[in-house]
Amino acid sequence: MPQQTSPFIEAKYGWSFGENNWNGGMDENLLKFSFMFDRNINGVVGSLPAAVDGSAYFLTTDNRLYFAVGTTWYSTETPKWFEFFDETTGDMYQFNGTTAVMVDNPASIDARLDAVELTISTLGSAAFEDSAFFVKSNELSDTATLTLGSRLVGVHERRTLDYALGEIRDVEDFGATGDGSTNDTPALQNAFAWVQAAPGRTLRFRPVTYLQGIGGTEVMYEGNPYFPARINVDNCNNITILGNGATIVADTTLTDTPFNRGIQFSNCHNLTVKDITYDGRLDARTPFGGDAFNSGNELTGNEKSGWGLYDCHDFYFSRVNGNRCMMDGLHFNRETTLTTGNLRGIVELCTFDSNYRQGSSIVAGSYTSFISCVFTGTGSLGASKGTLPMAGVDIESNFDNLPCIGNEFHSCYFSRNLDGLLFSRAAQHNVADSCIIEANRGRGLASSTNLTSTIHNIFRAGKIIQTQASSETELYAAYIGGNRTKIIDSDIRVADPHRAVVFVNLAQTVNCEVMNTSIEDVGVNGAFNQILVHFTANSANCKVEQCRILNATGASGWHAVLESTSCSFNRNRVASGHGGAGARGVDILGATRVKDNEVTGVSTASTTETAGFNIRAGAALIRELGPNIDTLNPTLSARTRRVGFAAGPFYGSATYDPPSLADGAGTTTIVTVTGAALGAGHYAQASFSNSVAGLTITADVTAANTVTVRFQNESGGILDLASGTLSAKVSL
Repeated sequence: MPQQTSPFIEAKYGWSFGENNWNGGMDENLLKFSFMFDRNINGVVGSLPAAVDGSAYFLTTDNRLYFAVGTTWYSTETPKWFEFFDETTGDMYQFNGTTAVMVDNPASIDARLDAVELTISTLGSAAFEDSAFFVKSNELSDTATLTLGSRLVGVHERRTLDYALGEIRDVEDFGATGDGSTNDTPALQNAFAWVQAAPGRTLRFRPVTYLQGIGGTEVMYEGNPYFPARINVDNCNNITILGNGATIVADTTLTDTPFNRGIQFSNCHNLTVKDITYDGRLDARTPFGGDAFNSGNELTGNEKSGWGLYDCHDFYFSRVNGNRCMMDGLHFNRETTLTTGNLRGIVELCTFDSNYRQGSSIVAGSYTSFISCVFTGTGSLGASKGTLPMAGVDIESNFDNLPCIGNEFHSCYFSRNLDGLLFSRAAQHNVADSCIIEANRGRGLASSTNLTSTIHNIFRAGKIIQTQASSETELYAAYIGGNRTKIIDSDIRVADPHRAVVFVNLAQTVNCEVMNTSIEDVGVNGAFNQILVHFTANSANCKVEQCRILNATGASGWHAVLESTSCSFNRNRVASGHGGAGARGVDILGATRVKDNEVTGVSTASTTETAGFNIRAGAALIRELGPNIDTLNPTLSARTRRVGFAAGPFYGSATYDPPSLADGAGTTTIVTVTGAALGAGHYAQASFSNSVAGLTITADVTAANTVTVRFQNESGGILDLASGTLSAKVSL
């Protein structure tokens, strides 16, 4: 194998036996390892001097470490977070992936601690008897004083220990005014540039209003033109932003700027942001081009989301609000298909109100917990103040389908949005627990957009209440799709014009469940015909079990419509208090199992249909029907218990010689089975007297006294069975 280069400090390895120059590669490795172990340099320079044996430098033009052996320079890439020392001064540097940053050494820290101790000694114990001594510096002018005992203490003596160590700064230190009318953008940009420059720093605000206007320098995440922000905090570790109740408000003249997000954090780890609001002033502004999501405006502005997170890990947002923003209140994304998105965050006690497109958009984010957050009013500020989906929260992958996995919503509130909570493209294993979704204009809980990759999302122990008037076209409390979406132990209440639970009419809607949930129409019995549970025709293997389905309104409304040919509706209690010509019970067009249900108190305007259960003539694929109970009409109820149909089993057989079948091919034949009945809950089984040798055999009752049997070859080769006896059995 020819010589290889390691991705770690470019070490050489992998020589073939007898390969030339292996000794040169090993010499370079040993020199590089010895220098990396030593870690002492002569300085940080922009150009290299002549090589002197034993000298070493960090070169700022390419961020590499150079070391001289004899009169020859050797170099190595600098690993991110690598630390090295100036051998003359003892100063320590750390490479943050972009530049070498000087880090305090023990001697300088000791010197500053000595200064603090001297100050404390000079002040005496009186300083600790008055909490005002620790007031923030931004609340004092340079000449302000405070009386402590018999002394006057100046501002420069009134610094906390962290401030003395240079770990805390106030935005006012960088020129911010906080008067709500002066453009503070340049000052805030400088303040955030300071906090990101070294780990462990804290930036503080006051509980006032800071105006974010035009000005300062455009900042982009690693130069990517699709992720610009008015303030971008990039490549940092262990920083804290303390808002103390501050509000950053967008200038109402911001309509056509090159900036996309108000404040954006990119590739930040161990990030804390607390007690601060971003106000996008959407009610007083017009998006550039009239639509903040117009694709033609991606690079020309729109002042989109309030807060942006890109590829951040281990972050904590508390009481961070994003309101009236031109796009999303809080936006999660990632820079490229090679990055991970946002991971392991906590967002608690935050509010995202009256934003243009979404309260929060989780495009690339996993394993984040949202606790007691409020998502309200998306797209509610008028016809020109919103664009689809206008959701409280939309969990969706970017177009490369990186899954958004394991996000949790605990005790959150979704209201006055178009849609409350969306499980969309590549949303997987997300949970909403003890949440309230109410009074949204369209759908409360919904699944949409490329449902093939939407897998196992759960709404548990919550409430969905959709009872308000609305002029929207899609009006559902729960619009369930994807694979294994579940509603468990919850309470769903609707009224005209909202449906309750509808399974999305797509083939990608599979294995979804509603379990142990109360589903109730609380509206007035009038012209609106309710459907409380609707298994649509293309949904598959979905189930509603152990639910209470109550009071469907309308003379032609239904408590449940079972249109799918592979759904289960079991152990449910269906009841109505409307009486008269009110809603009907369970309409069965096609289902796998309908059993152990009880229908009580419903009535019908038609004497030809069952008050409790109506089995349509086309419902030919019912596998299990009953026992079910209709307390209002026991005669018709008996039909659902299959009284009047012979139970069987019934048998039939015929001699059959299957044709030769290529791989993937199949053939069908008919066996007469006297007593088999279509629509009676009968199911069929078939067997063949000879070995089937890799063929699969299936059987169905397809007409009275008729069983259709199919032979299917999926063995991978050609199969030709000998003639034999084909037997069929039909039973309930």
